[in-house]
Amino acid sequence: MNSINDDILDNKKVNKENSSNKIIKIIYILFSLTFILIIGGFISLYFLLRKKENNDTKTNTEIVTLFFKEGYQYKNYDKVMTYMVDNYIDHSPANARSNKDAVNILKLVGNMFSNITVELLDLISEKDMVAARIYFKMVHSGEYNKIPATGKTIILEALENFKVVNGKITESWGYWPDNLIEGQIKGE
Repeated sequence: MNSINDDILDNKKVNKENSSNKIIKIIYILFSLTFILIIGGFISLYFLLRKKENNDTKTNTEIVTLFFKEGYQYKNYDKVMTYMVDNYIDHSPANARSNKDAVNILKLVGNMFSNITVELLDLISEKDMVAARIYFKMVHSGEYNKIPATGKTIILEALENFKVVNGKITESWGYWPDNLIEGQIKGE
């Protein structure tokens, strides 16, 4: 009989150990899940704050779009200055060497052409570079390349590349199709 009692006691002891092990496993699982939820919450909070931060800043393509709209279409030159660094470099024949030079070029264009509308047809952005294909429609209302105002509507597409660093245009490469513009002015 002692042997049976010993077996019963051993089984109770094993069951008690199994119960303790199960409780420890459950506690471990609950602790792990709690830890994962807390870490997940911090990660979610980080991305929510980062998303808000990104919504407060403009993308490179938005900056280029605003440069064209504000500069050519709305003639809001003070605003254009904020989209470029002070030492902006234009690698086109216009050869601007500051944001002030760039705005002076925009003003010259505004004196040669009126009713300028700008549509950005293509904007491709990679890293700090933005490639733009721009549609212009405008009226020849001032002297252009020694040709007096004709009142003719000029339509053209231009290509320009921009380098945008920390939310500011630092450099650009592009050209205006002067031959096309002159041909439309002269009716060719």
